[in-house]
Amino acid sequence: MKILDNSLGNPKTLYTKVNNVMDRKQGNALPDTENIEELASTFNTFFAEKIKKIRENMTTSPCIDLFDPSIDQKPINLLHQFEPATVEEISDIIKETGVKCSPADILPQHLYKENIYNLTPC
Repeated sequence: MKILDNSLGNPKTLYTKVNNVMDRKQGNALPDTENIEELASTFNTFFAEKIKKIRENMTTSPCIDLFDPSIDQKPINLLHQFEPATVEEISDIIKETGVKCSPADILPQHLYKENIYNLTPC
């Protein structure tokens, strides 16, 4: 267990040592190549083909010009602006989705939840 004791506080070293003891070898994720331009071109082709196949499998709907007077259309209600959200709506959304905090945030997560009404605009 001396191997583990020497790695306390350093997860990267610990994982490396455990993987070595268990004989786990991490392979190279990139293909072997001497020519970087060729590698970039291969990746480009792969992803371009992938996107092309995805687009071919998607159903398309005809695009309608909402402002074309020659097209007989029923009146459409267009959204021009949003109504301001209420404190209750914001609080409900936060309670439903939860609060996610970064370690760099000044307040811990539980303080946000406990003080939601103090932190939202009136």
